[in-house]
Amino acid sequence: MGYTIDNAKIQRPILWLSPEALINNMFSNKSDIWSFGIVLYEIGIYGDTPLYKTLDGNDFILSKDNIAEFKQMLINGLRHKLNGILPKYLESIMYSCWKLKTRARPSFKDIIHELNLKKMKKLSIKNKRPNIKNKRSSIKNNIH
Repeated sequence: MGYTIDNAKIQRPILWLSPEALINNMFSNKSDIWSFGIVLYEIGIYGDTPLYKTLDGNDFILSKDNIAEFKQMLINGLRHKLNGILPKYLESIMYSCWKLKTRARPSFKDIIHELNLKKMKKLSIKNKRPNIKNKRSSIKNNIH
């Protein structure tokens, strides 16, 4: 379920919009997921302006004259690249947010589940570490 904006003259944050929002003015939870992926990218680049790289490696500078080209590039698979700046699990979530087909993108519930799994895994690893301080004190007590 989503909604459409009829007035295409409304200024929108183009670099953060999903392809369906850019092309059809169609907004939904799945277009919000796309934008969430951009937010993860922004975290990875420390809040700098998101830049896309063209296939030849140059920065793609968006202007009112090349919006149609930008839309086509997104449809053809243009995505941000982080090259390992974020932890792999966050980078994986980020890229899953940018699937072209909306139904292939995760839901926010899926993302929360994934983040909770990562948190539980970290807690599990932390709890499995031996408590060296307690072992030292028990060894010390056995010596005396």
